Amino acid sequence: MRDWSLKKKILITIGFVIAVYVIYVIVGMLVPFMNLKTISESYKRENIQKLTELYFPKESDSKQTTKEFFETDRAYLVETPMEALDARIRMLQEAEHSIVFSTFDMREGESTKDLWSVMLDAADRGVQIQVLIDGVSGFLRIQGSDFMKAVFSHPNVQLRIYNMPNPLLPWTIHGRMHDKYIVVDEKLLLMGGRNTFDYFLGEYNTEALSFDRDIFVYDTTEGKNEDSAVTQVLNYFHRVWDLDVCKPMFEDKKYVQEESYRQVREELAERLINIKQEKPELFSDTMSYEEMTVPLKQATLITGPVGIYGKEPQVFASCVELMKRAEKNVTIQTPYAVFSDWMEKEMGEVARNVPESKMLINSVANGDNLVASSDYLRHKKEILDTGLAVYEYDGGHSFHGKSILIDDRISVIGSYNFDMRSTYVDTEMMLVVESEPFACMLKEKMDQMETMSRKVIDETSYEENPNVSPREIPWEKQLIFDVVGFGIQICRYLV
Repeated sequence: MRDWSLKKKILITIGFVIAVYVIYVIVGMLVPFMNLKTISESYKRENIQKLTELYFPKESDSKQTTKEFFETDRAYLVETPMEALDARIRMLQEAEHSIVFSTFDMREGESTKDLWSVMLDAADRGVQIQVLIDGVSGFLRIQGSDFMKAVFSHPNVQLRIYNMPNPLLPWTIHGRMHDKYIVVDEKLLLMGGRNTFDYFLGEYNTEALSFDRDIFVYDTTEGKNEDSAVTQVLNYFHRVWDLDVCKPMFEDKKYVQEESYRQVREELAERLINIKQEKPELFSDTMSYEEMTVPLKQATLITGPVGIYGKEPQVFASCVELMKRAEKNVTIQTPYAVFSDWMEKEMGEVARNVPESKMLINSVANGDNLVASSDYLRHKKEILDTGLAVYEYDGGHSFHGKSILIDDRISVIGSYNFDMRSTYVDTEMMLVVESEPFACMLKEKMDQMETMSRKVIDETSYEENPNVSPREIPWEKQLIFDVVGFGIQICRYLV
């Protein structure tokens, strides 16, 4: 009896310690982000006002400062997963001295092996490669992967992890880097919403694909123009790369001589030979970026705070102020919509100010984010009350792209979702470009997606679209939506 009593006390003590730790973690993860920050007057004055004046100049200013298409930056749109993989291979294989690669999530897979076969070949030529990956991906996908150890063991490859999660410091866990971009030789840029694995790149699994959107930019001055979008993104990269929370991984290169890792690199070299045989056009000297791209009048990178704690909603506020000034139309494409009260108010002003304003999101049957879909169903009426025309995309594959089209001349593309997490928590970036030819490309893609969408009338009804056969949501999944939608309300600022 005495032994059992002692064991019982030990078990109770252990249970109590575990319960206290769980409460500590939950409170530590949630409380630091509960107080949503507002946009500061200084940011409005120093950043947003300059941005809006640049893209919507007063008539008197316009006559004095109107720019011709100087053709310093040229761009094209990258849409399908296969186009995205090909574009990455094409630009990476051209590298002569540097590659900068930033991504929220990198996972081992066929498309990732394709990319690393090209990058390691570049590293063998002396190209210096810097890779920046978010801490959650670093924790889950990188540090324990033999494949990742093999590729990052190359002496010309550096890896840093943004904010590796620390369970003992739970208030740091939600600080995520959501940026996705590649810069080659200070002249080629690819940025958008795609993560780095098979769900987003290539067609290795056609049943599990997410469509997304990138903008490719070619700086014809090769880094000599400080206003180039490429230079702006590089400056941003170094700002994040040098943060104290960005820690190197595999820095000692101790794996470089291990036989198993040499074998990985040999397999990747063989893979590159096969890619060159299958897609010689990606390695052709006759390929011309001049022919593939259209000129940009100007380009401006919008970013928010880069620290790991709650943030001013700078990216959202900048995008909204641009949209408010539209004279004719605004179209927003975002995977999902999760608005705070302030965001609803701002989006309502967009709808009131602009003759035609609409937002295209995934239907809950089509989307791949259960939590965001659950919140959308719970707050659907409030989103419709903003006055935005809402269309739900039901094309079969989830759409993950984030972009805005303003007056058929201004395009905004990047990593920012119109949700509270992107607005107040994560690092985000959007590139604003002025170019009617590029806007025409974007409009064509948006219109195509709209043909596979249904316009929302109210919480339960839609305009009929003969191109769409909406999928029924099983009662079990609807129950999950209801339960999750109710449960997340206490912390929806993290959705």
